[in-house]
Amino acid sequence: MSRIHALIIASFALAIPLGAVDAMAQTPAYKTTELLAICMEADNDSREVGEAARIECEQYVIGFSDGLRTASALGAEKGICLPEQNLAAELRWAFTKWVHENFSERHQPAASGLHKAMVAKFPCK
Repeated sequence: MSRIHALIIASFALAIPLGAVDAMAQTPAYKTTELLAICMEADNDSREVGEAARIECEQYVIGFSDGLRTASALGAEKGICLPEQNLAAELRWAFTKWVHENFSERHQPAASGLHKAMVAKFPCK
């Protein structure tokens, strides 16, 4: 294989990952309204669809809270004290209630909305 062919192949190999990274940078953030719809579906539908929505919502909120815990962004010094019992459901309910109380903020990224809900609904005492 000539040097030119090797350079062409290498440039294509690099273009694919760089294009994927560029596409991810342009992907809009997961919105608070999108997470709200899933979390509400969990409460409003008792069929399998509601169960799947509950799992999806709770996995998002638990993953987010685990990420904050790992980053040491929870606890008395940070002002957020999460409940020890029934955490997934408590986070889901708190998020849903917060969005309805602050509906003008529904178009922000879901992570921002969930964080604001946690600050508002689970202050340390």
